[in-house]
Amino acid sequence: MKLIRSTFALPSQFRPTAIMLAVSALMASSVMTHAGTAYDSNGNPSYNKLGDLTIYQPSSESNKPTLTLMLDKSGSMKGDYSFIRDLTFEKVRVYRAYSTREICFGWYCYDEIDDYFYFFNRDDVWSSLIKDKWIDKYTVKNLKGEYGQLCVMRDSDISNINSTATTYNPIRISPDGIDLEYCTIGSERVYDRMSKLKLALIELLEFENLNEDIVMGIGAFGYGGSKQGRIRVAAKPLDAAQKQRIRNFLKLDDLKPSGGTPMASAFADAGAYMLGNSTYDGDDYSGMKATSDSDIVSGSGSSK
Repeated sequence: MKLIRSTFALPSQFRPTAIMLAVSALMASSVMTHAGTAYDSNGNPSYNKLGDLTIYQPSSESNKPTLTLMLDKSGSMKGDYSFIRDLTFEKVRVYRAYSTREICFGWYCYDEIDDYFYFFNRDDVWSSLIKDKWIDKYTVKNLKGEYGQLCVMRDSDISNINSTATTYNPIRISPDGIDLEYCTIGSERVYDRMSKLKLALIELLEFENLNEDIVMGIGAFGYGGSKQGRIRVAAKPLDAAQKQRIRNFLKLDDLKPSGGTPMASAFADAGAYMLGNSTYDGDDYSGMKATSDSDIVSGSGSSK
């Protein structure tokens, strides 16, 4: 099975194949209008009249499969949440150092501790810091962040579903304007969940068989006080212009991890959008309430 080309370096265990991406997109994060349709030897469509699949039948005037991918942008996609769950989070002996600041009262001045910094090795401590001592902290062993510091750290183990790292020092890069975060184990980059999602989409868009013969739109969920999913890129044929629209969406602060995971309302919006309908009737659960893009919705207010 051929791996699709990678613009950015991905760890081998997270490097997806084209088929894996396509199948995952169809099964886990999209609604597809092509279900329930069969074609004869001349390419003419016929429809399965049994079951609910008939509501997803495309127009017989177009045989292009249409996909809308709904992306998870909830807070669990950020590294301070995902690293301590996706990797082994345990008690580790680490080295503490600190910075100082000068405090003055009239002619009398003295130095006090300003901030603490944590490292796996004493030799990693910056020359500008004062070395302190070895202590126990909860972290991911050998996972280093910016300037060799611990990437994630807590004073205690994960206590509940909302627990995050109290210290988070990722390495941030922005290739082509798309923000990514990672930490390292040795020479290997380990990306947070949101960065992995963005990288998978970038690779998916580079796959040569994904072209204008496929119609694709993009949505995300975690908006509106964690109640909404929203269509963010209207479904259009995947030509160069549409691929660039999707890449531009990946650049937005709008996709920074936050909020909850309202999957039911998100997929309801995706299904309604693809069927040319609306979920908005005045409540706060419809992503169409806050959508004004005329390529996605028509009308205004409760008449959207």
